[in-house]
Amino acid sequence: MTSETPEEAVPKKHAPQWKRILLPVVVVVGLFGIGAAGWALGWDAAIGRLLQPKLVPVTGQIIYDGEPVTEGYVTTRLTNGKLGVSLGPLDDQGKFRLGTNINGDRLDGAYLGEHKLAVVSGRSAPGQFAPTPIVPPRFYTLADTPLIINVTSDPSKNDFKFNLTDE
Repeated sequence: MTSETPEEAVPKKHAPQWKRILLPVVVVVGLFGIGAAGWALGWDAAIGRLLQPKLVPVTGQIIYDGEPVTEGYVTTRLTNGKLGVSLGPLDDQGKFRLGTNINGDRLDGAYLGEHKLAVVSGRSAPGQFAPTPIVPPRFYTLADTPLIINVTSDPSKNDFKFNLTDE
């Protein structure tokens, strides 16, 4: 003889099959709806900015043969090859301030970490198709440049001066 209570003796009913299928479908459709509404309201860009690695201000100056390089721009990329490039136009003193393009917006600063830095600078003469380089060609591309900067979270350490030479 067993000592079962009346509740234990009656087999338990399981939820009908349609209820077990319907709940996950409702959850997925609801999440999709929230995501679509967020996209329509521009939340995706805001969330993207929150998840984007930090940018910090970076400035510097380019000197070649004792004179400021006043035409062109500098470009940098993390040495690990991840994330985008940063650009900064050169002013009349050869100074630059880096900015990074994120989702079509130019934001001030560059990503933290070690970057290669290239100087893209040239002068055009009348009737000349391609500009004549101002700085030696080894500084022109991120693939060839020997110039390195280390962008830190301390903006006071992110001002770089380069005195370029032919050697």
